[in-house]
Amino acid sequence: MLVGIVVSAGPNFGQDAAVSGSSSKSEDPFVDEGRYSQLTELASKRAEQKTAGVEVRIEIFDLPTLRMIQLLDEKVSAEQLRKDVLELMVKEEGQVVETVLVRTEAGLSATVEAICETIYATEYEPSGGLSNLRKMKAEAKAVVEEGSSDEKLSSSETFVDQHAGDAIPYAFETRNVGTVIEVLVKSVKEEKGVWDVSLSPEIVTFAGEQSWMGGAVKMPIFTCWRTNQSFRMLDGEWMLASTCAIGDLKNGTDPSHKRLMFLKVEQIR
Repeated sequence: MLVGIVVSAGPNFGQDAAVSGSSSKSEDPFVDEGRYSQLTELASKRAEQKTAGVEVRIEIFDLPTLRMIQLLDEKVSAEQLRKDVLELMVKEEGQVVETVLVRTEAGLSATVEAICETIYATEYEPSGGLSNLRKMKAEAKAVVEEGSSDEKLSSSETFVDQHAGDAIPYAFETRNVGTVIEVLVKSVKEEKGVWDVSLSPEIVTFAGEQSWMGGAVKMPIFTCWRTNQSFRMLDGEWMLASTCAIGDLKNGTDPSHKRLMFLKVEQIR
């Protein structure tokens, strides 16, 4: 008995195609119509939204503390204060630390980085490994048990001094030295020509090295200047955003100098 088998292949694979000419549904038979409708509505709303391009300028200066106080006491506008500071820069009575210009869309954050990745060791071990550690511990124990005579104590210290310089680093960290600035600008619907600004600048400087165990191991020292602030400002006008002390290796901060930051946000379209 012969049995005939008919195999039929077609483009629908058992699914009914969407009705042609329908504008409310996708022509893809496998799409989730509810999700498709939501995405279509979202795309339509975004197309109707108007975006604003903005230009953000940031300028950071170092000034002698007394000179900065005198400028602030004059109580002039931020525009005039910036001009006065620029005149001092021309006279070399201060230093330009950073100038940044970045363009972005209102409501979107922007980040500017100018850094050097500095890698340094954080953990060490003696060059001889555990054998040297055991020897150091044994000698130290002997000095304590037998009495710390000058000769034995000197011998133990000499051994430590000799082998501490042979320390081998085995754990490391990376510190970004330089400038990182994050800024977010949002328009204020109730007030035309006004911006809400969130600003987070950070400047990290390599200040030198500090020795440990009489100079056998050296660790880097970094100074950091940062602010984290939010405020409202007018379009196209300069603002004195902050003044702050500067990190110093010897005293923690340098009382003789201060850092000033100016900011301007301007709509470009």
